[in-house]
Amino acid sequence: MGFGGSPIVFWGPSIGDDGVLGLSRISWDSEAKPWHIKGIHFGPPIAQPVDIDSRHHSHCFISDYLWSLIPHEW
Repeated sequence: MGFGGSPIVFWGPSIGDDGVLGLSRISWDSEAKPWHIKGIHFGPPIAQPVDIDSRHHSHCFISDYLWSLIPHEW
């Protein structure tokens, strides 16, 4: 949960398919259960839901998945 009940938001640089630098944002659902990783990733190309049950996936898988949402072609 974010501060004061607001959602936690992560901003980071990313490069889109067109080679233009943009920002990726993940807005987390602050009302999800502690084991439920839920939110929306707003990347340069499209917005995508994030919905992962962390009881069924390793920390490494979750980290790799979240990083895979950010375009990384330089």
